[in-house]
Amino acid sequence: GMPRLQQVAESHTVVYVPSHRSHIDYLLLSYLLFYRGLMIPHIAAGDNLDMPVVGSILRRGGAFFMRRQFRDDPIYAAVFSEYLYQVYRRGHCVEFFPEGGRSRTGRLLPARLGLLKMTLSCHERGIPRPLALVPVYFGYEKLIEASSYLDELRGSEKKRESVGDILRGLRLIRDNFGKVDVNFGDPVIVDDWLAEEQENPPFELGQEIMLRINEAASINPVNLIALVTLSTPRFAVDESRLIEQIDCYLSLLRADTGAHDFTLTSMSGAEVVRYVEDLGMIKREQHEFGDILCHDSFNAVLMTWYRNNVAHTLALPALIACLVHQRRRPLNKLALSTMVDTVFPYIAEELYLRVDPTATDRWLTHMVELGLLELHPTGGYLAPPAGDPNQHRLELLATVIQPNLERMYIVIALLANSGKPG
Repeated sequence: GMPRLQQVAESHTVVYVPSHRSHIDYLLLSYLLFYRGLMIPHIAAGDNLDMPVVGSILRRGGAFFMRRQFRDDPIYAAVFSEYLYQVYRRGHCVEFFPEGGRSRTGRLLPARLGLLKMTLSCHERGIPRPLALVPVYFGYEKLIEASSYLDELRGSEKKRESVGDILRGLRLIRDNFGKVDVNFGDPVIVDDWLAEEQENPPFELGQEIMLRINEAASINPVNLIALVTLSTPRFAVDESRLIEQIDCYLSLLRADTGAHDFTLTSMSGAEVVRYVEDLGMIKREQHEFGDILCHDSFNAVLMTWYRNNVAHTLALPALIACLVHQRRRPLNKLALSTMVDTVFPYIAEELYLRVDPTATDRWLTHMVELGLLELHPTGGYLAPPAGDPNQHRLELLATVIQPNLERMYIVIALLANSGKPG
């Protein structure tokens, strides 16, 4: 997405609104922009990073610190808003994280509206150049904060950042953390966006930004491994089956390339397995009947983070697989489309996915062409017969979205029973 960023930067004041996966995010983005000859942004940072020595270095690098919350302090809010306006008025780029904090689950968090409201207010007051909000997606192969995220997911309280943590973290420089994909999404041109009728501009702008971040997702080798292994019993799978399923997902996503903005690894399934094994994120157990690939206890939990980064990219074909793979009779297209239209908007809302009326037809075509579905002479859709390798691939694809459907079922069951006497 760099060419469209360079194009919009020529005529607009750019506001970067990235996903927040790691503390590396803002360092990486500033380095990348500097390397490409673009203006380095002023970065809105939480006051938890305003530490001795480190805080002054970050401030010289463009950070300006803010309280996490100042809803009850109108004077602070007014001063901060004026400061932001002066930055925009002088033509500087700005960067802030719409999620507010780093995601511990790997999914996008709901947008927090404070800085978005201030940015819209600055736009209304008038600034020399029009504003363009540029979504940014960070796709990590190996997360530096993995241990602390797992501790927090297990119930530990979030620890405040300290200089000691940074010094202790220097030993990580020797480790291999793979690569990071930085994808620039489709910019939101504020003037054009406001020209459309908006009932609640800050909220709807927040939703739009999160949609565009996810639309610029990167599917890397670790994501692909996680999508497969977490769908198998005990997170273990035969090597040949793992490779085949990865190739299946890559073929499915490549078939839909013209309709999405995702980026995909150029590796084959076999290359993906070797690469992730070299990163130490999957281990090999040798048996007489063939090698089994699995995760140790640490990585087994961590892989959910990587799966959640990209589960939305396969959400719709996975839903179709759920609706078809256990049926004995063909499911006609009208009934299938009705089911998808009923359920998918709720999944899309949860995963920040745009609902496309043409998407179901596209994915059905791709799945038939790849052998994941069979067309019955009556026009309905069937799963491949038992024993066909594609039948197992369809079943594994269905598990990508199954946890979401189970949560929805539990919620609906609780709501349905809430009015009944105990």
